[in-house]
Amino acid sequence: MQKAEESLEDWADRVLTLATPAFRNLPEKHCMQEAISKFCHGCVDREAGNHACFERPRAMQEAVDLVRHHQYVTQAVDGNRKSKYAVNAVSDEDDRMSRLEKMVERLTSTVQSFSQRKTFSQPRSPGSPLLCFRCGEEGHFKRDCTQPQKTTTKNWGKSGDGRSPLNSNGQMASANPDRPKK
Repeated sequence: MQKAEESLEDWADRVLTLATPAFRNLPEKHCMQEAISKFCHGCVDREAGNHACFERPRAMQEAVDLVRHHQYVTQAVDGNRKSKYAVNAVSDEDDRMSRLEKMVERLTSTVQSFSQRKTFSQPRSPGSPLLCFRCGEEGHFKRDCTQPQKTTTKNWGKSGDGRSPLNSNGQMASANPDRPKK
């Protein structure tokens, strides 16, 4: 970012000085394009920098000339009005440290509140009994059932208990799906 009292030439020199080691592994043409782009986008006069960038200068001096020309034309049109430049202020180290400490405190309190919560959940809705799908009795699940299995695939529908499965058509499923129904 161009400093408030830095001339365009000094800013261009600083950009080129920083760009040379930063883009040393790239072709020289690409390095120059990147440096010119950084120069234009980092100008204190944003409007002039954007104007110069849109013109796609091929050399740094051409970019400097485009920025100067835009500033000259703008001053000629607008008169001697002083442009207002906004400069981003960098916060003090102490200010940054205090913000970091506050964020750590908030994070710590959040973690503590999560650890103090009771983390049990009810696996079923209250009031519904535990039913075994094998024997039908309350108090245990099928995996814990000690009763022998009542029905097998051979006698589905013959047990007389009314729990015969249906196929996808809503008809009784037969033990042998290849056998036609009578």
